[in-house]
Parts: sequence; C-alpha cells; structure tokens
Amino acid sequence: MDRQEFLQIVYVTASMPIILLITILVRSVQLEGASDGIRYFITPDIAKLGDFKVWGSACSQVLLSNGPGLGTLISLGSFNDYHYNFWRDSFIIVLSNICTSIIGGFAVFSTLGFMANYQNTTVENVATSGPGLAFVVYPETLSLLPLPQLWCVLFFLMILALGFDTQFVCQETLVTIIMDNCERVRKHRFGREIAQAVLCTLLMLLCLPMVTEGGVYFLELHSNYSLAGWCWLLIVACECVAVSWCYGFDRYWNDIIDMVGKKWGKLWIKISWQYLAPITCTTIAIHYMANLNSPTYNGYTYPVWAEVLGHLTSLSSVMCIPGYAIYKIVKTKRKGKDIREILSEPVQDNKKQNEELESLKSSGKLPMV
Repeated sequence: MDRQEFLQIVYVTASMPIILLITILVRSVQLEGASDGIRYFITPDIAKLGDFKVWGSACSQVLLSNGPGLGTLISLGSFNDYHYNFWRDSFIIVLSNICTSIIGGFAVFSTLGFMANYQNTTVENVATSGPGLAFVVYPETLSLLPLPQLWCVLFFLMILALGFDTQFVCQETLVTIIMDNCERVRKHRFGREIAQAVLCTLLMLLCLPMVTEGGVYFLELHSNYSLAGWCWLLIVACECVAVSWCYGFDRYWNDIIDMVGKKWGKLWIKISWQYLAPITCTTIAIHYMANLNSPTYNGYTYPVWAEVLGHLTSLSSVMCIPGYAIYKIVKTKRKGKDIREILSEPVQDNKKQNEELESLKSSGKLPMV
C-alpha cells in the first residue's frame, strides 16, 4: 500500500464515523424523552469528584481517546517534514477529540432517554458501559425507531469504520518500529509487505479467543488490565520523565523552536511535563493498584488464573521500561563507557539509518501521514 492509497483509506475511515455520528445525533434529539437523557448527561455529580476511581477512569479515557503513550502519534508524526507545523495539529487533535466526545455523549444519552421513557423507568437504570452499551442497549433502542434497519446499519457502520481506522494506525505504528529497527527487513524488496502480513496473522491469532462464545469475558479482561489499568498511566509518567528530565525539557523546547519557530506557553508546558503529568499519573496508578479487586463481568467473578493473566498483560508493557534500561546499561558497560554517557547521547544517533529512512520516504515506500 503506497502513501496515496493509505491516505485515501484513512480519510474515509476517519471521516465516516463523524458523519454517521452527527446523523444519529440529529435523529436522537428528536425522540420522545431525549431531553431526560441529555439532562442526565450534562448534570454534574459533585460528590463523584472525591472518588479516585472516577479520576482513574477519566485519565484512562483521555489517554485512550488522544493516544499518548502508545507511540502511534510519534510514529506517524515522524513521517512528516522536519518543519511541519505539528504544534497546530496537536491543538486540532485535542479540540476535535473533545468535540467528538461531546457529540457522542449527546447522541448516546438522548437515545437512552428515549429508551427510559419507552420502558417507563429512569436513564440511570438503562445506562450501562462497555460492550453492553454498544452491542445490546443501543441497538435495542434503535430497533424501536421508525426504519430500524437504516439506523442499525448506520450505527454498526460507524463502529466498523472506527475499528478499521484504529487498526490501521496501530498496525502502521508496529510496522514503522520494525522497519526502523530491522535493517534486513528494511532492505528487503517486500520487507514492508512481509512485516504487515506477519503482524496481521499474529494479531488475528491473538484475537481469536474474543470471537468465541466467551469472548466478551476475554475482552473485558483485556480492557480492564491492558487499556484501562495502571500500566498505561505509569508508561505515560515514565515518558514525561524521560523527555523532560532525562533528555531535558530546555533541550526539547529548543528542538521545537528549531522545527516550527518560536512558540508561547513554555512555562506551562514545562510545569505540566515535569511535574503535573508524571505526579498525577503516578498517583492515580498507585491508587489504582492499591484498590484492585477481583475482576467481574455481568455477575461473573473471574478465577484466579484469569486475574493472574490480566496482571501479566499489564506487566508485559511496563517491564519493557526497566528491561530496555538494563540492556542499555549492559551494552554501555561492554563498550567500556561510563553509564552517564547514556543520558548525553542524542535521541537519533544512527545517521546511516536516518538517511536510509529518508530515502524510503522520498521514494514512497513508506507512507507519510
């Protein structure tokens, strides 16, 4: 897949969900009882602000929707020109994510308000989370509308487009990592195609348990431990420390100025990266680990072996941090160098590899997103 084909597919899969979501929103707000759902959505519960679990869920949602800590934004952004205005795009991404979340909230809760009115109950009783909302409650509500087939098709097309778009980005990140670090694969004529085929096969095999009759239990286990757990918060905290303290915030800020010119907000970003973000993420992660309970779903309590499996999936990503640090220390020692030289090394010290990557980008063999 060349650059133009990749961009054309992403344009469709990224814009289609927004168009379908707005279409569903326009129809949802016209339903009887929609105002009750919207009122429930926008009415704050101040007491919830004292619940650390709410803060943990909020942080997890921000990380999941914006994508920091996964490497996707960094990997795809690396294909841009050196002086590309990523500063502007970072604001656009955050603002568009906020707007999409708000639109989605109004669409969902206006529909749940209609469902509550139809069942003569409250919105709180029909509201649920997780796969139950997307595949049970919401489709059931849409089936009560005029032309239910149309609205159900539009809804599941939106879910399908979101799934494809997410997979494109995640796989492109993994392929980029392989191409950047495996010289033999990078130089092979069909190296990129082979890497994509191997990744697709492995991901398919890993996801097969989720399409079985008990697949929803695997999905919930993976969601609670790998995506919404403490590991992601800790990874983001470590990345903030690595960039703002190890690499040096002033050094990084000079890189930003060199790429896009002088920008405002240095003091606020410095405080956020060096103190607010790592302290907040670490605090919530510790509280999350201290209050872990046996996972449950729909009244079913997971066995011990499933809980251990969930913890192992969390550790599989976090252990890469000390594992790579030990690798760098051992490698530096073997070369007879001082360990402190690790922190003084440039982030991209392999000039030859960078030149090869630039050659691939200019030839169109690597997509530029």
